Amino acid sequence: MEIPSAHFGRRAYRVVPDDAIVRVELRLPAPFVAKLSAESAKRGCSMSHVMTQWLSEAGLFRGDASRGAGGASVT
Repeated sequence: MEIPSAHFGRRAYRVVPDDAIVRVELRLPAPFVAKLSAESAKRGCSMSHVMTQWLSEAGLFRGDASRGAGGASVT
């Protein structure tokens, strides 16, 4: 899968396997991050894991809520 370069950040496109988990940096509203952080602490897992579950529950990921896109484990 080809990931095109973004307007900011990486200047070159990337090619990754279709089932790859790719790290991105996002700026999110503080109240959202506070909820994400609290949920992470409550569950004893990473914020990435919680966010992956939330996206999966919203129908924005394939696979089950405990795994990333393509079934790869998210930590």
